[in-house]
Amino acid sequence: AQAVVDKYASKVDKWDGPTTGPKGAEGKTIVILGADMKNGGILGVSKGVEEAAAALGWTVKTLDGAGSIGGRTAAFGQALALKPDGIIINGFDAVEQKPAMEEAKKAGIPMVSWHAGPGVGPIDEVGVMANVGTDAMEVSKAAADWAYIDAKGKPGVIIFTDSTYAIAIAKADRMKKEIEDLGGTVLE
Repeated sequence: AQAVVDKYASKVDKWDGPTTGPKGAEGKTIVILGADMKNGGILGVSKGVEEAAAALGWTVKTLDGAGSIGGRTAAFGQALALKPDGIIINGFDAVEQKPAMEEAKKAGIPMVSWHAGPGVGPIDEVGVMANVGTDAMEVSKAAADWAYIDAKGKPGVIIFTDSTYAIAIAKADRMKKEIEDLGGTVLE
């Protein structure tokens, strides 16, 4: 558990990704559809996209789905009305908004996403060119390992999840298993 925590909680101060690439297109307008802008991960991704777009001279409109299916549906409708050059699905299951995504696909609006499906890469059924994500089970294990280490090997935890999404339930189940495998107690 300590090795996992050390691996994921250590400070990264050197970029290890690509340092060159093609010149960015100019004058584009994109829409970010955030599942819920009160979520720190979703907010962070949105801010990162806004910073990158500013460096390219692009216009960004960020729409908040406000944490509900209805809110995301309304935001997606607004995004389509704006006729952007691209849409970023940020932090919600793409299949949830399949009708709107099919409409975007028909309109020729490219879509990419962050954590909109169970894995990385394209989500062909809804027209997402690329989904960026993490290994949800590894993230869950790391969170449980952190709780174990933080509690000095004697955690008594309550796991909160969102039962709307199968992936959230699977993550909670993985955390529960890891805590119990380490000898900790899951209270609820």
